[in-house]
Amino acid sequence: MPRLANRPPRYCHHKATNRAVVYVDGKAVYLGAYNSPASKEAYRRVVSEWSAKPVSEPPPVAASSVLTIAEALVQYKSHAERYYHSREVDNLREALRPMREKFGYLPMCDFGPAQLRVLRNRWIEEGLARNTINARIIRLKRFFRWACSYELIETKVLDRLNTVESLMPGRGGKETRPKAPVSWEVVEMTLPFLPEMVRAMVLFGWHTGARPAEITTLTTGVIDQSGDIWFARLEKHKTATWGHAREIPIGKSAQNVLAPWLRPSEPDEPIFSPRRVDERQEKRLGKKRPPGRSYSRAAFQQVVRRACRRAGISPAWSPNALRHAYGTRMRDVGGVEASQIALGHRKPDTTLIYTSNAKARMLDAVRALG
Repeated sequence: MPRLANRPPRYCHHKATNRAVVYVDGKAVYLGAYNSPASKEAYRRVVSEWSAKPVSEPPPVAASSVLTIAEALVQYKSHAERYYHSREVDNLREALRPMREKFGYLPMCDFGPAQLRVLRNRWIEEGLARNTINARIIRLKRFFRWACSYELIETKVLDRLNTVESLMPGRGGKETRPKAPVSWEVVEMTLPFLPEMVRAMVLFGWHTGARPAEITTLTTGVIDQSGDIWFARLEKHKTATWGHAREIPIGKSAQNVLAPWLRPSEPDEPIFSPRRVDERQEKRLGKKRPPGRSYSRAAFQQVVRRACRRAGISPAWSPNALRHAYGTRMRDVGGVEASQIALGHRKPDTTLIYTSNAKARMLDAVRALG
């Protein structure tokens, strides 16, 4: 079975020898001169071999009435890091950490609805949103479902937990407003206060509806520029773990934004890399600190929020609001089905969806939007 993990080993710089290095299963593999074409090719070969290796599941542990939650979580952590996208691993960690801290000593078979409600009440008191609390409870139940599948516990433990229903509106947890799209007038007010590269990232998001993480990691090599509408075909994205494909249609307006930043000589490097423009980080706190290879989602959002503050915009909008705005415009022009395809919301059926009339309508909508 191919690897399910979405985190291949990274291309790193061994500063002492100025060589490229990649760490595979804890071992260093040197690739040649750092940032050279030969080292990049060697890196792709190593990652290809790494991806082809089968990943064996841990041997199931015999069910035991004394298996504690903390002990089971150690096994689940190893499973989750292989199986889920890195962002989902972080979400699982946030959901399961409070259970380990408060009930880690407890045998798995003794965790029930009463203990689950204790955790839920704690999250309510901390002021978390109701939807966040419900999502954490779902992830917690997923942990117990995994334990059942390996016969670490009896199914009756999960059955008891399933009797705890999700929080309904007004029953606890902070109510949040649905995320609203940002208007062009507000984006236009923000643009003068953004650095040049982040301004291009914002405009690209406005014209394509790409997720912030898709923008920050976009590379020249994944973009097909053969037609009047370009396509960025991503291998790594939010829903790749579940077998979804992701194509970002890039119309004329987005092409005009992207063209000056393309890196044909470095097709695997992020297009929007702070290393290309950011000199401030080397002087920060008086220390030598080179900028990162790409923006993180948090850094992207932070820059936009700071620009909103300087522009006097309150409340500040986030880069994800660009996606909502594009989806709304696409839905008005091309319909719901075209919007779903453009945003990558639907589970793909390569033959049916991507050759259907819906995609043709989506392409017409991209052309109409510019």
